[in-house]
Amino acid sequence: ELKNLETQLRNVPTAAEAMVGQISDKMDQLGGKISAVGDKVAGVGDKMSSTVTAGIVAAGAASIQSWKEVDSAMDTVIKKTGATGASLEEMEGIVNSIATTIPTDFATAAEAVGEVNTRFDATGKTLEDLSTAFIKFSDLNGTQVSDSVDSVSALMKAWGLDTKDTISVLNTLNGVAQNTGASTADLANLLQSNALSFKEMDYNVAEAATLLGQFEKNGVDASTGV
Repeated sequence: ELKNLETQLRNVPTAAEAMVGQISDKMDQLGGKISAVGDKVAGVGDKMSSTVTAGIVAAGAASIQSWKEVDSAMDTVIKKTGATGASLEEMEGIVNSIATTIPTDFATAAEAVGEVNTRFDATGKTLEDLSTAFIKFSDLNGTQVSDSVDSVSALMKAWGLDTKDTISVLNTLNGVAQNTGASTADLANLLQSNALSFKEMDYNVAEAATLLGQFEKNGVDASTGV
């Protein structure tokens, strides 16, 4: 029995070492897996950090730029109209409505609202409708919205037309330009400068515009007078 116990005792260190070795191998394997997972998590973190940070910075820069554009647009309204208080708030609301409803920017919307208010003394829904119409008219014909408002308002004053006739005049200019190739800017200027002559011949605006368009189409210079 003593010899048997002695043999077993001598084998204890070997068995213990084997067990410790196995445990160590398992720990190494587990440590490797933990390390690999940690590396992947760190990589994802780095990517998220760079992507999200870049996105936040870009969004912040865009927000600042957008704010500057809106602020500048509202300054344009003030400069063109001199409006303050409730009147200015109404026009700022119209600029915002137009710029977020049709394909245009705040600067163009502000130009239109400022000019239409000044030239036609329009407010409220009339101001918004006419400003929108002039933006679309200018975009279609490749003109500056302020120039379009100025030339058309001068034309209408020369013919003694009311604000309610504005959309009809714009449609007439567009139609004649598309049918004859005449420039809407040239048509508006000729209609304004020759208004008296046309009225003496008992022409209305649509008839006069059509005649001028035909002159342009056939190479006749109408700029020297009708």
